[in-house]
Amino acid sequence: MLNLGSIEVTIRKVSHKCVLEYVRKFKDFETVMSIYLKTAMQQTENSHLKLKATNSFHSLLMAETKYFSHDFDCSKPFLEELIHSSHQKEYSEIRRAALITLIFILRLQGVEKNISQLSSQAEN
Repeated sequence: MLNLGSIEVTIRKVSHKCVLEYVRKFKDFETVMSIYLKTAMQQTENSHLKLKATNSFHSLLMAETKYFSHDFDCSKPFLEELIHSSHQKEYSEIRRAALITLIFILRLQGVEKNISQLSSQAEN
């Protein structure tokens, strides 16, 4: 996962391809999502890795939407991280990538359902 932050484009592409193949073979999107969150998305000191991981996750999500679920344990923290990243003033590229990914996730099952789910979880 850390290779997604490489300056070498080829290394990033191979790393992304490996993750994509893992999801396709094992149909385990939740593990991959959790690793994205812990290893790359919550990075504060490596903005390049955070940006590339956000873009990679969005691409993975578009390719294998059928394996994604809002019921994963890491879904809420992942959405919260995207919301947080979408408010970063110093990194406009990260902000843009987070917003695009967040909008895509929210549209998967309808914006209203996702917002009500997030709201009900926030109240608990």
